[in-house]
Amino acid sequence: MENHNSNFVFGPFELHARSRELYKHGVKLRLRPQPSVILIELLGRTGELVTREELRQKLWSSETFVDFEQSLNTSIKELRAVLGDSATEPRYVETIPRLGYRFIAKAEVLDAAAGNRNSVHGKTNGKAVQAGVPGSKNGGRQGFGTSGGLQLAEEEEVRPSEASEPPRRTQPRWRLGRIAKVIAAVGVVLLVGLAIFRWLAPLPPPHVVQIAQLTHFGHVESSSAITTDGVRIFFQARDPDRFRLMQMSVSGGDVQPFPSPLEGARIADIAPDRSEFLLKVFSHNSGWDQELWLLPSVGGSPRRLSNLTGSDAIFSPDGQQIAYSKADGIYVCDRNGGQAHKLTSLPSNSWGLAWSPDGKVLRFTLSNEKEYDFSLWEVSRDGSNLHPLFPDRRAPQFDCCGQWSADGRYYFFTSNKGDPNVGIGSVWARREKGKFAGLFKPGPPVRLSVAPISVGPVRPSADPRRFFLVGIANEQNELLRISRDKLSFSSVFGSTEGRAASSSPKGNWLAVVLGDWTLWRSKPDGTERTELATDLVVYKDYPRWSPDGHWIVFQGAKFGRLSNLYKVSVDGGPSEELLPNDRPHRTPDWSPDGESIAFSVPWESEADPKDESGFFILNLKSRKTAKIPESEGMTDPQFSSDGRYLVGFVGGEKSSMMVFDFQTRRWKTVAHGNNFYRLRKSQDGKYFYFQEIPAPGEPLFRMHVGDWKVERVMSFESILQGSVVRCRFAEVMPDGSPMVIAVRGGYEIYSIDLDLP
Repeated sequence: MENHNSNFVFGPFELHARSRELYKHGVKLRLRPQPSVILIELLGRTGELVTREELRQKLWSSETFVDFEQSLNTSIKELRAVLGDSATEPRYVETIPRLGYRFIAKAEVLDAAAGNRNSVHGKTNGKAVQAGVPGSKNGGRQGFGTSGGLQLAEEEEVRPSEASEPPRRTQPRWRLGRIAKVIAAVGVVLLVGLAIFRWLAPLPPPHVVQIAQLTHFGHVESSSAITTDGVRIFFQARDPDRFRLMQMSVSGGDVQPFPSPLEGARIADIAPDRSEFLLKVFSHNSGWDQELWLLPSVGGSPRRLSNLTGSDAIFSPDGQQIAYSKADGIYVCDRNGGQAHKLTSLPSNSWGLAWSPDGKVLRFTLSNEKEYDFSLWEVSRDGSNLHPLFPDRRAPQFDCCGQWSADGRYYFFTSNKGDPNVGIGSVWARREKGKFAGLFKPGPPVRLSVAPISVGPVRPSADPRRFFLVGIANEQNELLRISRDKLSFSSVFGSTEGRAASSSPKGNWLAVVLGDWTLWRSKPDGTERTELATDLVVYKDYPRWSPDGHWIVFQGAKFGRLSNLYKVSVDGGPSEELLPNDRPHRTPDWSPDGESIAFSVPWESEADPKDESGFFILNLKSRKTAKIPESEGMTDPQFSSDGRYLVGFVGGEKSSMMVFDFQTRRWKTVAHGNNFYRLRKSQDGKYFYFQEIPAPGEPLFRMHVGDWKVERVMSFESILQGSVVRCRFAEVMPDGSPMVIAVRGGYEIYSIDLDLP
């Protein structure tokens, strides 16, 4: 297939095949001819195997003398380096061992000519060739018959010389019978061996047959696991001002509210006899521990499950017990909340509980903040044999939220192994049961391709070959600048992949984090783009310009490491890690003199010492840090322009705005609200801007420095009434106009049909 006139788009990349030019977010990348030809061939046959021999014929003629194997390997390595891809965990180019390569990401063709591509199928045409072999006489016999087979001629008269030959000895009948029995026995053995081989031979891996989108409104809450009773699917929807419990048919269709007398409730599980729902209910500042309730499925009043709380909960397969997770481990109680006891102690938070269908083991997701890792674990029903499920999968794993199929033959989970920053990227499956239960050992998990969906938690259906998941396919995050009169909006960066933005002190430059978590410097209109911090920092957020405009500090993370503070020159070059990687460091802000940086250390779990969290000040010259007193659990510190005050949030469902006075060394509460978001100060230093989420219209507020009076700036009803599902405050421009990120599209519910051998 010829693709030389096509333009391909995949992820943040665009390839012009005719000119062999590759762009990333509109910036041209350097790519030699051989890797570009390989990329063109792979894109033209997306999802298909392109053999090494086919690539050799495209790259080098038969008269060219070159070390083909080494040259091709070098070209593939160069292509992966430019794409930021990995051979072991590919997102774009997958290696098929000893055969070739396959492009596995979603790719689109821009020009019309490429839309009429036709597959080329090889055909064998021709006529049967009949070769006549002339007969020859040899002692009166015809050597070959007209059919081409070797034949014996009819016996002629025996000549005297032939009659004198001794007669041939024939085999006794008893020997012929023995030979026949041996042949029959060998045949039986071969047939039995073939049957055993086919019975014990490895089965082909499972694969996706069909993906169907069940919802079409973009408001499914991604962090809320879905649940099904076999007829309906239950999930949580996120509106600008609240969360709603919703229900729909397992086949799709209309989405309806699920009547619940408890505000903020989520369905954690359904009893095996379908008589009760197990609910998790948010309370103010509940954090990980949420109230556990039972709600009759046929109507009736909910009842509190004793006084128990947890981050996740699930019925046992027999319905007689409930397992629930807390910050220090996993607990088990009876159906009514009695006889609660700890099943196992854990070092950190756990969630995604799932009993095996026989009720013998419990699996769950365990977080490891120190290694920035999520892994799957297993424990027996009596609390023994606690161990990681996949010990050979090295951190960072990002394995999460596993569930068994209804028949227990397969175990499904989601994973973003190898790339922690683009959401959980794929579904994996492991075969749990073999043909001989006592001899079968589960094999390694295999990845199921569900591209182009970036997926979240899975939930099996009553049909073992189908499961449901929350995923996102085409989310767009556009940076918009709002006019000073609040009546019009204009695109700032010319990109639909914005995650965060920061304006330079003079307002003539932007630092922007795009959808693949890359950091860029550009003019506000998107021109003169330069990618910054292109070293091993794979995640970047919260960019902040230094007061002199020469540096950008940001929150970042490398593979397998905690989030930390990094500094990079606005002219590019490698980034500098500012603090030891012994605990997470987040949300940086420059002091007005540029000599210090304020940052936060989160309080991740109730099992962690709370006094180690809070606000800290890093002196860039001495590299010493000092904690702001009584700042535990706070986030997003911001200096006032004169350096006297430090402002920040106290998080949780009910937020508080706090101000620390460096002169009096005391805190003052200046505002209360519902989940404050993204604190930023104005360029003139007179105001701090922030957003309240969720609230009707997701309004934007500002607070005057000194008297700390809060006034409403605007809300975003006009944007949210269209295709925009969320509107996130990002920055205040020098003229006082706010910049926001308009989120179009969102998470939906999908059904996945599988072929499970």
